[in-house]
Order: sequence, then structure tokens, then C-alpha cells
Amino acid sequence: MSVAAVAMMRNEEDVAEYVVRHMLDECDLVIVADNNSTDRTLDILYRLMPGHALLVETEPHVAYLQQETTMRLVAQASAMGADWIVPFDADEWWFCPSGQRIADVLPSYTGHAVPAGSWEMVPQPSDDPNEINPFRRIVWRRRYSNQRKVVWRPRPWNVPTVGNHALEGEPPSSEVVGAANFKGQPIVLRHYPYRTFEQTRAKVRHGRAALEATPYPAGTGFHWRELGAMDDEALHRWWVEWTAPMDLVKA
Repeated sequence: MSVAAVAMMRNEEDVAEYVVRHMLDECDLVIVADNNSTDRTLDILYRLMPGHALLVETEPHVAYLQQETTMRLVAQASAMGADWIVPFDADEWWFCPSGQRIADVLPSYTGHAVPAGSWEMVPQPSDDPNEINPFRRIVWRRRYSNQRKVVWRPRPWNVPTVGNHALEGEPPSSEVVGAANFKGQPIVLRHYPYRTFEQTRAKVRHGRAALEATPYPAGTGFHWRELGAMDDEALHRWWVEWTAPMDLVKA
């Protein structure tokens, strides 16, 4: 039994090392495709490779082809013996509430997929500790969540939707979506999409351009498209509203 974690990253130098080291602890194999990073992300990934079950590839496309890239990495992991795929993003901290490794939990499941509940983490600059690691610094989350991702077995018919939130042709699991908590869920994750205003501005501007270079319909990635079209002033107003300390609880 082998559990592989796969990801596509771009300009994630503030979280890349932390999340990759974590996924190496949680899984048997990690494969990352760097998507034209212009910061230190690729250097960090290459530095982590020696002595670890980590493979690093490059994804040259400007367009946001995450689905296609994910399937390519899944095929590679499957050829190397992977029985389960964990599709993490650089801004996600996956774990088992039981304290077990993800790779030790998944073998007990006989189905073809397992849903994972996702908490949205929100920075609170006036309250967050002075910590360089965003996964430790950002300690507040939304009280409720309607987001999930999915872990699946690598089979030709198991194709993830854009964003890896579900498998094509399958509705979101009612056990996860809309849950106030994820009690009983074998795998959950904390999502840290927007960590500073500067990081957010760069992410949404590039995200909008990358999405507009794809054949995806306009509704795909609507948040990146909308936020990426804002000027700095409008985006900062959104940032202040998004980080307002309302309906947040400590993680």
C-alpha cells in the first residue's frame, strides 16, 4: 500500500518547505510540479529532494491547467505503485484528527474515494503570534465551512474536478459540505489561501491571467477572476473586509 501526495505550485516560497516536509511525513511519496515560479519555490523544492521520497517536475504552461497537471502526476504516482492520491495545494495543511499518518489511515478504506473537510484560515495581524511559518502564525478559522476536497484511488475513471474538490460525475458528500465541524472525518485540512495582502495581490492577479488563458468557462475560478480584476484600492477594501474578526474561532 502506497499513498502519494501530488501538487502544482507557483510562487509559494513562504510555505513550500513547511508543507512539503509535512506531506513527506504524512505520505509515502510526494510529487510536485512547479508552474513557472519566479521566486525561490523551485530552489526550495530541489533542495528538499536529496534523501526524501520527493520528485520535482516543471509545468511550463502559463494557463492554469491544474486538472491536466494533476492527472499527469497521478499517472506517474500510479506507475510507481500508489494506491491512493492526496491532491494537496501549497496553502493546505492536511492531517488526520486521530493523530495517525494519512498513509496509515487510508489502507482501511475499501471505497474508491474519501472526502476531506476543509477549514478556511483567516489571518488576524493584530492577534496572530510573531511567527514566520504561516501554518503556525495563522490560528483563526471560519466557524463554518462548506468546502471539501477528495482523496481517491488512481483509476482511469476517477478524474478530479478543477480544484480537486470532488470527482467528476459525483456530487459533493453531504457528510462534509455545510458541516459546522468535521467530527468523525478521517482526514481534514486547514486552508491558508490569503496570508498577507501582498501575497494575495500577487496570487489573484496571476490567477486571473492564468485562468483567462484556459478554455474553462467564465464561472471557473470566479473568485480569482473577480479579485484579480480589482485595482489595489478596491482589493485592499476587500482584504480588510475578508479579514474582519467576525465569526472566527481558534483552530
